[in-house]
Amino acid sequence: MSESIKLMLLSARDWRRSLLLASAALSRPDHDIFLVDPEKAPDELSALKLLASRLPLQVTDATGDAAFGEALRADRELNLKGAAGDAARLLEGFGPPPGLVCAPADDPAWCIKGAVLAVRPGCLFIPCGGADNFLALCRDLFAASGVKLDLPLIWLGPAEPLAELSAEAVLKNFASLPDDLAMAQFMLRQKQELDYLLVYNSADLNKESAAPRYPGEAWVRGLSLLAPLCASYRPVFPHDAAAEEPEPAAIEQRLQRFVAGAGLRPRYMALLASPGAIPLIYETRRTIGSTAEVMARDIHLRLNDDLFFDAAEGRLFQSSPGGLSAQILTTKYYHRLPGTQKERRRVLVAVSPEVDYKIIFNSDDPLLETQFTPLLEKCGHRVTILEGKEACAERVAAALKESDFFLYAGHGTTEALKTCGRFLTRRDLPALPPLVAYASACTTVGMEPYWTSASDGLEWEAIPVPYREQFGLAMVEKGAVCYVGGLTSEDLQFATSIYPLFFEALLVKGLSVGEALRETRNFVSLYASILQQKAPDRCACYKWWTAATLQQQALLGDPALVPAPRKEAADTALPRIVEPVGPARDRFRVTVTIPEERWRRARRPVHPGKATQYYYRTRNVEVVSPYGEDIVSWGDFYRLAPDAEDSAETGVMSSYLHLYLDLPSSLMPVHLELAGVKGAGCECLLCGRETEPPRDILALFQEFRIPFLMMPAARFDYREGWAFAVEEHSDCHRVHWLAPLLVIDEATRSAARAGELTFELQAAPAQTLSGKVEYGEPDGGRSYLISAGTVRGSVDPGRSGRGEGLNVMVQAVTRSGGSFKIKCAAAADAVAVDEQFPLYEILEPYRTFHKELHSISLPEPVLIYPREPRTGRLCGRVLDGATAAPLKGALVRAWRGVSDPSGDLMVEGFAGEARAAADGSFELALPPGKYQLYAVARAGELNYKSKDFAVEIAAGEEHYMILPLDAGARVSGRVLFAGEAPLHPVDICLKRYRDSAPGETLTAVPACRDGAFACLVAARERFCVVIREEGWKAIEDNNSGRGYKLQPGEEMTLRYTLEPSED
Repeated sequence: MSESIKLMLLSARDWRRSLLLASAALSRPDHDIFLVDPEKAPDELSALKLLASRLPLQVTDATGDAAFGEALRADRELNLKGAAGDAARLLEGFGPPPGLVCAPADDPAWCIKGAVLAVRPGCLFIPCGGADNFLALCRDLFAASGVKLDLPLIWLGPAEPLAELSAEAVLKNFASLPDDLAMAQFMLRQKQELDYLLVYNSADLNKESAAPRYPGEAWVRGLSLLAPLCASYRPVFPHDAAAEEPEPAAIEQRLQRFVAGAGLRPRYMALLASPGAIPLIYETRRTIGSTAEVMARDIHLRLNDDLFFDAAEGRLFQSSPGGLSAQILTTKYYHRLPGTQKERRRVLVAVSPEVDYKIIFNSDDPLLETQFTPLLEKCGHRVTILEGKEACAERVAAALKESDFFLYAGHGTTEALKTCGRFLTRRDLPALPPLVAYASACTTVGMEPYWTSASDGLEWEAIPVPYREQFGLAMVEKGAVCYVGGLTSEDLQFATSIYPLFFEALLVKGLSVGEALRETRNFVSLYASILQQKAPDRCACYKWWTAATLQQQALLGDPALVPAPRKEAADTALPRIVEPVGPARDRFRVTVTIPEERWRRARRPVHPGKATQYYYRTRNVEVVSPYGEDIVSWGDFYRLAPDAEDSAETGVMSSYLHLYLDLPSSLMPVHLELAGVKGAGCECLLCGRETEPPRDILALFQEFRIPFLMMPAARFDYREGWAFAVEEHSDCHRVHWLAPLLVIDEATRSAARAGELTFELQAAPAQTLSGKVEYGEPDGGRSYLISAGTVRGSVDPGRSGRGEGLNVMVQAVTRSGGSFKIKCAAAADAVAVDEQFPLYEILEPYRTFHKELHSISLPEPVLIYPREPRTGRLCGRVLDGATAAPLKGALVRAWRGVSDPSGDLMVEGFAGEARAAADGSFELALPPGKYQLYAVARAGELNYKSKDFAVEIAAGEEHYMILPLDAGARVSGRVLFAGEAPLHPVDICLKRYRDSAPGETLTAVPACRDGAFACLVAARERFCVVIREEGWKAIEDNNSGRGYKLQPGEEMTLRYTLEPSED
């Protein structure tokens, strides 16, 4: 890039003047703005220098702030063209505009919209009224230049234009736009695309956080003033939350109503806001235990009722307007930056860091070897992998400086990537190139504090997180153009599946960063839909993690940035043929071939660490899979022949092929079947030798088992038809399904590889299916999953009837109030209603109903009134485990779910709670199923240690339980790192001490910022204290081999100092 960008610096503390000058500057080619907060001069100058290292700049200081100007002039690294504090002098250089946009100067909401509206046609925005009297200034300026004020004028705002505007008799093409709807209609009449919804909160013009305790509290002054800059290169429609006390659910509802009323269908939505200005939506914290984390999500834009996300979403946020200005301008000029035009992009992967005390994700390594790396290298990209001990903070930080894309797969916290040796934090990050980064890790974009409880959930204490230490924010402030990371904890089941999808979408398919993130979410939704149809018990028990994964990854950056446009069709997709069958053209055949040379195999031993061995329960992980577009890993491994200790020699992983077919809008799918399979070979999984292929390979691929969550493999029976899901597009209906590429025969412990798969899909005319579910919720806030299709068996006319099941043709998610509307094949004759499919919403508390099929007659709307289910009665008493004394006020909470083999609860939903009466009694009405109860209590000053209990409830029966709780003792103290407070919270683990060795964890809490900690342990429980932190010598305090054992109500204070490890 040789031509300099003429960059005008504007102040976030003089917003009217800045909006006027922004509209003038942005109307001219190669003129741009850079918004600064003069009170954050060091940060703003650093951001400006970062931008200057990427783009040739001619900088003009138009902030009007003397102190900032002095600091700017003192910095010799910047090409300062000059300073001009007078608005008239600045405007003289731009000449007369083609039109004017005006809004009342005392209304910041309309002023920002006015500046956005002015930018695209190159008009000048003028705030009217107020002490500055910008209208008179502009009129005098034009008169001095011999230009009459006879320009087209747009007035924004609900009131009549000011008298001084009305008095201008020479005004022509006058338009008054009193609200957002009128503004949208006007822009559409002007043939302006409105593909990009920009949501901000103009209340940030006069509000900022002095000392936010964690990222979610942070307000950054003036970020909304960057809306005109975004409009200079994106087809923006501005939507202002305009709320001093923002409620995210209300913002989302108002946004949805506006988009629907205006008939807009944006492809992208960006939140131009700090997380205090537009907060996240959080799950209610109901944990009983020593630590807690809640599910969180950003607001979403929903355009229809299918099971797929519609818009590509992201958040534009930094701790200063200058930093965000640099990020936005880097995005705007991304393809003019040095190196971004290269076809061979540099991809850095840091995977499975060898962290001593955590599970090491051994499945990442063979998946990268068989699928990720061959696919990207076939497209010409260069992949560098740091794994194990090579994935240390120093190596990763150094390699980031030479990378265009970055994938991290391992453990993370809000403040760090858990790299080997010591953790990678903001302090380690160098100035970064404009890379796109993705962290397949927990909470690196976490907005919440760390929550800890010394009463096991009766009260909670928030451990602050300095918001600039959030790792995702640190990455973009150090120079990354986009960062994708987790709001909450990540799940391994989906993690290994979705991060390859993200990079495939970016670097193979040429999608935008937001679209790539949407691809990952939509795969999770597709997988959950197929589970719900074919293995509903697995879908139910994994519902919390499905909901969390759908919401977990968040993008800090512009969702419309396309960093690697697809230039030519690379030979990466598996060969496939789509052809109509028959004269009616309503039947289609899809044949896909898997070339033998695409198959890859990789085998890695599982790390010998205790945590890893306990998790995997296998000594080796092997991946057998082809590579290519739309190939997605199972996300789990199939353990072969476990021994007496329930550990296998090998766990096998393979892949699905994600297939889709676009039908005309006039058609919808009725039935999908696997019509033919050609094998590519069959091998014994124990010895690796080729074996005879199965006699009926089609039958093998129509009924198979897939590993799931370390539990017995889930059975998928496709003999009567293949499960699919339908996505509504404006010009077609896209039918999605998954096909296994490797099928394991449990009887022979052999695996058959697919060489060719042929599917046939029957379609029928599309009809509208609409209706409403009413189930007695006065607020109508719950959502439901609607499945429509044809009945297997008979159903009586009317609402009721069960039949033998439903051949599902389409599924939909209801909106608030229970309404739904979707296209469906006209042949559908029944619908089923199921509990929430957590697509757009946080997982709701569990509430079920009587399951039945409801007859429909399309296109007549259907009203569904689910019936209350039969419940069981769970009652009992909460007692002191030693004295049997009743524990009045004890808290009992129930979650529907079961424990997986590693002891973690797989949650379908929170089911209810009760407080114990004076005699310790409690009662819960619960639908039939398996539950996990958690109980905790306090009697006077004595806290009781929480405990969990498994129970199964049957319909119409009463189940009585005694819940004995152990009196607690308090363990508190402080931990220091070489005499200093911890850089970030470290976990203090109390483990059962038995047979002179630490056993299972009894409780674990993070230390506070000063190193203090406090937790509850059951009295008379012998324990030891274990503290492990990467890069430091571990502490294992067993009280000289005796362990610790406390009496009820006793408090013990401990102090520890960690010393650096020899490494």
